[in-house]
Amino acid sequence: MKQTEQITKLREELINLKENNQISVNVDDLLDYIDYSNKQIPNEKKDNLLKERLQHQSNISIEMLKSVIQSGQNVMKTALFINAGAAISMLTLISNLIGKNEKIYVNALSTPLLIFVLGVLLSACAYGTTYFTQAFYSNQKITKGNVSNAISIILTITSLSAFTIASYCIYTVLIKI
Repeated sequence: MKQTEQITKLREELINLKENNQISVNVDDLLDYIDYSNKQIPNEKKDNLLKERLQHQSNISIEMLKSVIQSGQNVMKTALFINAGAAISMLTLISNLIGKNEKIYVNALSTPLLIFVLGVLLSACAYGTTYFTQAFYSNQKITKGNVSNAISIILTITSLSAFTIASYCIYTVLIKI
């Protein structure tokens, strides 16, 4: 209780006593009341410090969660963009080879193109699962949220792996040229 509140409460009590025609107050009782009120002040300060500490820890946790979410989104974007860029490059290369009548290389480059496209699809699916992850977590379905989050991570890693595998396939074709 704040000091102003204590003074207001003491004043109200004294007015109440006066209205009940009590003209004297036992000094010992009044001192006991004041001492009791003063003991409540440190507890209030401790409570306020505890509330501030909990709020600070909560803010740190929220910022860490935001950082983790942002990092995950960046990895998914990277997986999407490298696979999409590689697929576009492969289409350009394949159309150029078709124009030069080099169909033997077109067949060899079809598989890496398919893998790059698969990588784009996996990245898109990873983005979709993040929606479900957030929906589960916001509805306090932690286990389902954790499973959905794991699926999203696996899809993103698989998408990055698809890029690596397709790149190796292209390398094996190019060293034969």
